[in-house]
Amino acid sequence: TGDGIVFWNNTSADHGTFMLDNNNATIDFRDNSTAGQADIQVSGAGTIYFSGGSAGNASILLHAIQIGYRSYCLFNSGTAADATITVMGSEVDGGAGGHLYFQAPATAGNATITVNGASLKTSHSSAGDAVFDYGATAGTATLTVNGGTNGGDGGTLTFGRGGTGDQARIIVNAGGAVYGGVTFGSIEGAGNAYLGADLLTVGSLNTDTGFSGAMSDGPNGAAGYGPQVQGRD
Repeated sequence: TGDGIVFWNNTSADHGTFMLDNNNATIDFRDNSTAGQADIQVSGAGTIYFSGGSAGNASILLHAIQIGYRSYCLFNSGTAADATITVMGSEVDGGAGGHLYFQAPATAGNATITVNGASLKTSHSSAGDAVFDYGATAGTATLTVNGGTNGGDGGTLTFGRGGTGDQARIIVNAGGAVYGGVTFGSIEGAGNAYLGADLLTVGSLNTDTGFSGAMSDGPNGAAGYGPQVQGRD
C-alpha cells in the first residue's frame, strides 16, 4: 500500500496481512490499539509507528530489498508486547538494512526480536540494527543479534542515552555486536560487546548461559558506541 493506515482507540489489526511496499506507506498504532496477530511486512522505506499502541502477537518483518531505502519500525511509546520482530540486513546489493527503534516510554515487552546481518559484502550493503534510546526499556524480551553471511556486516543492538536492558535475554552470535554497558537479564553467544565507558551488569535471570565473545571499550575508544543512535532518517 502507498497510503497511511491509523488504528485508534481500542481497534485491532486482528489477523490482517499488511505489505508496506511504497516509500510513503505507513501504519500507526495509537492510543490502546493493537496489531493483534497481524502479519506486517515492510519492503521499501515504509514505516510502522507505535504511538501508544501494542504490537500484540503480531509478526513484523523489516526487509532490506529496496535499493537505497530502509524499512522502519518505530516505537515512540507503547509496547512490543509478545510480537515477533525480524530486522533484515541487506538481502540484495544496495538494499539498506532495516531499522528498529525504541524511545521512552516505549518497551520491548516480552517480544522476540532478531536482528540480522547483511547477506553480502558490497560498498552499498548494510546490516540490520535495533536501538533503545532516551530511556526505552528492553523489558523481558529475547533479543538475538546475528552476524552477516558471505562477508556481510553483522547486525547491531545499541543502548544509548539512558536505554536499558532490564530483564532481557541478549544473544549475540558471532559477527553480531551489542553497544552500551547496561543491565541485562543475561547475555550469551560469541559476538562482540562494546561497553564504552559504562558498566555491564548481568545475571538477574539466574540462568546458566555462556558468553565467549569479546568485551571491550569499543571500536571508537572508551566513549565510542559505533553506530549512530538515530530514529528515522
